[in-house]
Amino acid sequence: MRFTLVLKARIPVGGGAAEQIRSNTELQSQLAALHTVTGKRYSQSNNLIIGDTKFTSILPLAWVCSVEIILVRATPHTNISGLADIDNTLKTLFDALCAPAGGSSPKGIGFQQTRYVVALEDKQFSSVTASSDHHWGAKSDDDLTIIRVVTQETPIDDLVSLGGQSFSTIRKNVF
Repeated sequence: MRFTLVLKARIPVGGGAAEQIRSNTELQSQLAALHTVTGKRYSQSNNLIIGDTKFTSILPLAWVCSVEIILVRATPHTNISGLADIDNTLKTLFDALCAPAGGSSPKGIGFQQTRYVVALEDKQFSSVTASSDHHWGAKSDDDLTIIRVVTQETPIDDLVSLGGQSFSTIRKNVF
């Protein structure tokens, strides 16, 4: 399975930054849409409840994946002194793409909100490629992060790549 997420925001670093990114409505809507396609097939053991939040993973816990991250920063090379280090930015992003470390709440405890994540644990990221570039035509706070996740081949790869539509639906729309 292969999918790409796009985050249109500057990635903050420091305390609480991972939750700030994890709760980004644009990122959550992409993950929720992806989960509607993948969750029907791979729903076992993909939830973790911590406090009043249920974390629902796109990837089953037994899977690993490779992650490619492209940071397109709006700040030009001549003004990079105000940007966070790439290693701190990546750490925040990895934390945001996974459920936070911590034990699961006992069964029977209710939850107030659902957060979608790529993986429940960052140990599921088997390899990472990261690059950074600059977007010259954007305002200084219009950073763009492209996150491409590739995992094992699955029977629903075509369904995911077609945005949740089957080949028969595509044929009806085209022919």
